[in-house]
Amino acid sequence: QMGLKDEMRIVCPNFSVTQRLIGGADVFEGVVGAVAYDWKLENIFATAKVFNEKYQLKSKGAPATSYSVYAYNGVRAVLESVRRAGTIETEAII
Repeated sequence: QMGLKDEMRIVCPNFSVTQRLIGGADVFEGVVGAVAYDWKLENIFATAKVFNEKYQLKSKGAPATSYSVYAYNGVRAVLESVRRAGTIETEAII
């Protein structure tokens, strides 16, 4: 630990599932941070519930993670750009 937590407060703006699994709970004790997505958002937002259900059907029951949502939103942004441009031509989309 090298005393870093004794000297300052650590802030991690975007935790990943991998970081938390590999590091373990002790490493992140007292660290302030956030995740881009948590499957439990389905308890608050109906759209998250729909996303989770559809994701789990495709992923053999695995819960959605931040990476799942990054991928979904990235593809959705590209598809929306193509729809608005009415073509798949790069210059029209950009």
